[in-house]
Amino acid sequence: MRNAAREAALNVVFAQQFNTDCLDVLKKKVFKQFKLEKDEDLLFACDLIATVEEHRTELIQGIEDACHHYKE
Repeated sequence: MRNAAREAALNVVFAQQFNTDCLDVLKKKVFKQFKLEKDEDLLFACDLIATVEEHRTELIQGIEDACHHYKE
């Protein structure tokens, strides 16, 4: 289920770029869509999302450095 948790987290991170409202509702829907039911899977996905939020500036800078045509 780690793959599903990673994919769910990516979906949430991507959606956050366009809408920061109702994030809890969005997370629940995405987690349900990817059939994340176990606490350990939900925690893993939430930890991934939190890590991306925490290091967002560094991650975006790395992407912009690697992809010359990408600007956030």
